[in-house]
Amino acid sequence: MENQNGQCEARAEKVFSMNRAEHDSKDVLGFIKSQSLNPMEASVIKLVCRHRTNNGLSDVKLAKQIINRIIKGYDKNE
Repeated sequence: MENQNGQCEARAEKVFSMNRAEHDSKDVLGFIKSQSLNPMEASVIKLVCRHRTNNGLSDVKLAKQIINRIIKGYDKNE
């Protein structure tokens, strides 16, 4: 579990360190592929990267819902 958390933190840091010009769809898809993210994780990254230019708050809320589902998966394993 700890290793997965460390990997998640490293992935998140990589996303946040990308400059704004790198947030086009090709770079986001490339990042998702390079990190071997599952579909739920990939959806969160996509939604967070696009919320400012697409659907705003609804994208953020959907990302939150998906994150809550991921958390429930951890809760079942504990």
